Amino acid sequence: MKRNKKLILAVCCTMLLFAQSCEQMGKLMRGSSTPEELFAKYRKSVVMIKNEYFYVIKLTNSKSTELYFTELDNGNIKNVEFDASKVSPKTTYGTGFFVSADGKIATNRHVADPPIDDAKELLRRLKATFDKSKLTYQDEIADYTKKMTDIKTYIRAKQSEDELSQEDFNKLQLAYTDYESKREKANSTLSLLDFDPNTSTIEAKVVTMGVAYDNTFVTKSSDYKECVRLKVATDGADLALLQLKDKTIPANTEVFTIPEKKSEEKDNEAHKLLKINTKLYMIGYNYANAVGATDEGLKAQLTQGTVSQEPTKFQFLHTIPTLSGSSGSPIIDEEGNLVGVNFAGMRNTQSFNYAVPIKNLKKLLDE
Repeated sequence: MKRNKKLILAVCCTMLLFAQSCEQMGKLMRGSSTPEELFAKYRKSVVMIKNEYFYVIKLTNSKSTELYFTELDNGNIKNVEFDASKVSPKTTYGTGFFVSADGKIATNRHVADPPIDDAKELLRRLKATFDKSKLTYQDEIADYTKKMTDIKTYIRAKQSEDELSQEDFNKLQLAYTDYESKREKANSTLSLLDFDPNTSTIEAKVVTMGVAYDNTFVTKSSDYKECVRLKVATDGADLALLQLKDKTIPANTEVFTIPEKKSEEKDNEAHKLLKINTKLYMIGYNYANAVGATDEGLKAQLTQGTVSQEPTKFQFLHTIPTLSGSSGSPIIDEEGNLVGVNFAGMRNTQSFNYAVPIKNLKKLLDE
């Protein structure tokens, strides 16, 4: 009996070793790499993006007025300014990756061009606020007009009685000019408050955008390499292209290649080729500096998961854990093939996240 148990155990061990050998051989035949090898190959190809921007409201009125802001408060625009220099830019972070040797970087549209949710509703609320403010300005204008009239009446009365000194006359004239200036300013502001919320727009205005590299120290703004926004996808895919201003990527940096469509693939079926439970890896900057910055410099992270829902035209669901800052991260398979770009997570979860299928990035690059 003991010999039989030993024999069975030996057979099981042999089968296990054989299965592992077959799996390893299969990976070798497919060109698979270990997670460590993939990370070492691509970590320098992934960058942390810092975007400083504010929002511009372009009002449809007689003067095509522009207003500026950065924050919202309970669904309302907060601290609107008429002067852009008075606005403190908002800062957000994301991830991107090199797709060309001349410094083109793929990322999400919402990283490169931060959106405003329900802009039309915000504009309607702003219009309601402005309509209330108009009453205040109208009262001010009426008050300034009355004071100017009173000054004129007083001057005429005193001059007719020859009781107005030159010094008093000069003081009254200065007061009149001051009220006149204030009334003109109030009138000008009043004309700006009248706009059409249905045709006005809100868009992000980039102040400066730059990228930081893995294994570098990032302690000040000048440590970021400046880049510009080239274009954003307009077909529904959350994608954008940036480019380094000097069009020069760091030495020995691997550029991600976009796989060509196989001749037998149809355009409307190509996005379905990524199968359920395909193992995936993501390289990115979760929580940006909060996690990436170490006492040895900036460090990218590799996380892993699988495809958890069949791809649709613009997205597929995956189980790779993500945090704020990982938007725009490249997603690769075990062979190192670029298969998607991470773009969104389900609220209050870490392992229900969406990526854009790579065919959409190829389309953006080809346009």
